[in-house]
Amino acid sequence: MTSQGLASVIDDFRASIGLDALAARSAVGIYERLRVPAVYSYSSSLIPRPADWPGHISAAGFSFLDLATGYTPPDDLAKFLAAGPPPVYCGFGSVPMPPTTTQILLDAVKLAGVRALLGVGWSSIGEGVEVPDDVLIIRDVPHDWLFADGRVAAVCHHGGAGVRPAPDDGADVGRRLPPDCERLPRRSWCPASATNVRCLRLPA
Repeated sequence: MTSQGLASVIDDFRASIGLDALAARSAVGIYERLRVPAVYSYSSSLIPRPADWPGHISAAGFSFLDLATGYTPPDDLAKFLAAGPPPVYCGFGSVPMPPTTTQILLDAVKLAGVRALLGVGWSSIGEGVEVPDDVLIIRDVPHDWLFADGRVAAVCHHGGAGVRPAPDDGADVGRRLPPDCERLPRRSWCPASATNVRCLRLPA
């Protein structure tokens, strides 16, 4: 997932120092082979650090940025929030999602009878699909602003380090639906304290 999500950034950097781009096959295992230091931005109080992790991997705790102070939402978001009851936020952060995921989300929103904000993140959500008026596609909105003061009714997210510790004033942020247990340290281990629900795999 790291190699897929950061491939363009890594390859641009490699090119800047005269190195060839990494092949997709070799990129997947290079971090482990070279023992590249890795820091997971989550609290070990939430999920204990696995005992079998090598020494170059650590859990450093959550990082917080005060992005809400002074933030002014774009006009389309401000109008959407003011036009009806608080929507449900659905976002997948750095998880690359195919465009087909959009229709799955839209069908779920319609079935639930709610308004929704779909956070694009690093995915292709919203591309090539007609989005109804009760759904808004958004980018780069501070979680500490969006999830506060009752702006959203609930949050459905992938359980990543950016959204998990976000303040939840007025929102039900407990509905975490990781698309795959790979978002947690061990594929087979999804503690209730981390997800509150069983892990689900979204169809491609």
